[in-house]
Amino acid sequence: MDSVTRRWIAGAVLGVAALFGLFAAKYGPEPWHYAAGLFLAGACVLGVFALLSTAFGPSPLAWLDPFPKNGAERWAHGGIVGAIAVLGLHYAAAAPADGFAYKAGLALFLVAVGYAFILLKDWFDRFYPPPRPR
Repeated sequence: MDSVTRRWIAGAVLGVAALFGLFAAKYGPEPWHYAAGLFLAGACVLGVFALLSTAFGPSPLAWLDPFPKNGAERWAHGGIVGAIAVLGLHYAAAAPADGFAYKAGLALFLVAVGYAFILLKDWFDRFYPPPRPR
């Protein structure tokens, strides 16, 4: 199994573990379930960031390049995307749980967070050299 596949599997396992932690935090009957679930979810998110930091290199879609090269523009994109993510969650929280507005708000949040992660990875790709092969 190559290193890229191992990273994808590790990321998927960390994602499932983070969701399990959030589930335990929400539905756990004891107060410590909340703290332990949030700790597990936070540790898994840090693990995903660690995976992202080891996986830089030019994207096969580098010719498309939808990301700003300027640092100030990149910060502006990150701030705008963060505001859009918060608005998506706010929109979902105000909507009925089984309606279209709820799902649209969550989808908006997920797309914004996905763009923020890709923006971060693109920054690593541009400013840090790729690691040496082992």
